Amino acid sequence: MRIKRRPEDFEVEEILKFSRDRKGKYFVHLLRKKKMDTLQALGHVARKAGIPARDIGIAGLKDKQGITSQFISLPGKKVEIRRAGLEVRFLGRSSRPISPDLSEGNRFRIRVGALGKEEVDGLEARLEETRRFGVPNYYDDQRFGCLKHGQGFILRPLLAGRPGDALKDLTAAPSRYDSRGMASLKGALLSAWGDWRACERIGRKLGIQGIFQHLVSHPGDLYGAFRRVPLSIRLIHLYAYQSFLWNRALSDFIRRNVKPEERFTIRSAMGRLHVHRRLPAREASFWKKAALPLPAGDLELRGRDSGRGPARELEGALLSALEREGIRMEDLRLPRAAGLSFKSEDRKILLFPGGLRASSPALDPSRSGEWTLELSFRLPRGAYASLVVKALFPPAKRG
Repeated sequence: MRIKRRPEDFEVEEILKFSRDRKGKYFVHLLRKKKMDTLQALGHVARKAGIPARDIGIAGLKDKQGITSQFISLPGKKVEIRRAGLEVRFLGRSSRPISPDLSEGNRFRIRVGALGKEEVDGLEARLEETRRFGVPNYYDDQRFGCLKHGQGFILRPLLAGRPGDALKDLTAAPSRYDSRGMASLKGALLSAWGDWRACERIGRKLGIQGIFQHLVSHPGDLYGAFRRVPLSIRLIHLYAYQSFLWNRALSDFIRRNVKPEERFTIRSAMGRLHVHRRLPAREASFWKKAALPLPAGDLELRGRDSGRGPARELEGALLSALEREGIRMEDLRLPRAAGLSFKSEDRKILLFPGGLRASSPALDPSRSGEWTLELSFRLPRGAYASLVVKALFPPAKRG
């Protein structure tokens, strides 16, 4: 199974309703982009409008690999852009800026290729199972760029009180995606580590000299140096680790509560994740409504003393995920010096794609023996379309 072979194979349309106001101060536009991430597109819009990119209202970030449409708002400005890979069109004015709370999710159209006959033959059954029982609402690989790029979870050394190791992993960890020049600079940075003046000179070429300028002036203040990392980058790494813990807890809960013949595993950046085919009959209503909170230092689990049952087991799976990491919930109260804090929110454990449909499979004329088809569905904000595709095409059983 393969997706995103071409930009046209992955289309995302944001679902959002804004209140029109002819006298509103915010000018709402439709932004359509191809093979360009949202921040890059906003940079073009900001330069065209002559405003800081931070003043542009958005409901969320969209995937780079594909064709995506989303709404943006500009304060007191109207722009029109038509260029390769980017189109911005004015829609109307509003009294409110575009923000995440206006989002109603996204509509997807995905062409899936490299399918075998067994995957095609089993699709109708999986579509029906997914409509009835949903799929686990995991965070997918897009959340774990830190694993893709070799940094690992920098929250691990940070929670262990080793901010220097976290800083080293963040700035100098080698990645198989590094260019030759980037790999050379990172290698030099690792070799010079501890000589902060030398690191500052190398850091200038990497655009991270501020971290090491602080260490030149304050050699022992590694937490202070960590705070020189842009907040957006620090938060990305915090969310990645928090999402990893949540995924691990849900996967373990499914493994323990769904019979082996009623589940399978899918590949992910963080390892294998369990996916159910059906729900336990007696507890199906609980599963469909249940939410698992994201772990945080101030989180109080409501079911910890409420006896047995799936609610207690679900929360127990979260505690077990922390235990496997060698930490407790209260350990997630990071030192104030780190400039980060975990915040909890509930996330539904199951995801039910709306309007889930598949086209008739067809042999791929460009690839002998492979099949292709098109999927369409809707998802709420924060859910991963790539996860739905993985769950629809479980790996073939071998042996």
